[in-house]
Amino acid sequence: SMNTTRASMAFLLVCLLTLNGFGQSSDLTPLFQEEKPLTIRFKVSIKALKKETVDTIYLATTLYYKNGEKTSWDSIPMKVRARGQFRRENCYFVPMRIKLKKGDTKGTLFEGNKALKLVLPCNINKNADALIMKEYMCYQLYEPATPYFFNTRLLNITLEDVDKKKTHEMKAFFIEDDDLVAHRFHAKAVDSVKVHPLSLQDTSSVRHDLFEYWISNTDWSSVF
Repeated sequence: SMNTTRASMAFLLVCLLTLNGFGQSSDLTPLFQEEKPLTIRFKVSIKALKKETVDTIYLATTLYYKNGEKTSWDSIPMKVRARGQFRRENCYFVPMRIKLKKGDTKGTLFEGNKALKLVLPCNINKNADALIMKEYMCYQLYEPATPYFFNTRLLNITLEDVDKKKTHEMKAFFIEDDDLVAHRFHAKAVDSVKVHPLSLQDTSSVRHDLFEYWISNTDWSSVF
C-alpha cells in the first residue's frame, strides 16, 4: 500500500512547494545519519492500539535497540498510538506514531527526535517484507529528485503482541517527524489546509506529480 507515502508527499506539497529559495541544512538527528538498518524490539497491545481513536492518548512501553555493532540492547521509554484509518480497520498491524521525551533521549541515538512515524507491513504473509521494502524505496528514490523530503531509517523489528502473546519479526522503517522537516526548510507543519494548485512552485509540483506516477500512485492529483 502507498497510503503512507501519499500522506507524507501531501505534507510536502502543502508546506514546502509554496516556498522559494530555501535549501536543506545538514542538521540531521543521529538516528537518520546512518543508513544501516537499525534493530529494535518492543511490546504493545495491537488490540488496544486499534481500539483507541483519540489522537492524544498514547500507550506506554519500552523501546529496545542495538546501536552500531553492539550486541547488547539499549532502551528508552516511549509512548505509541495508531495512525491512519484504513489500515486500522483492514490490517493486522497498524502504522504507529511514537512519542519520546527529551530527557529520555539525551545522549542516545534518538536525541533530537520528539516524535517518529513507524511504518509496518499491513498483514502477516510471505510478501510482507517485500512490500515494506518497496514502500521504503519510494522514499529513497525521491531523495535525489528534490531537496524536500522526509528522512527514513530502515528497521529490523521484533514486535510482541501482548494480547496474543505472539512475536513477529519483520522489516519496517522510521519516518522523521513533520516538525523536523519543517524546521529544516524554515517552514511550518500544518494539520489541515487547502492550497490552490496555482500557488505551488510549478517545477516542484510537476516533478512531484511525475514521481507519484512513476511509483504507480496513479490516483494522485495535486488539483483535487
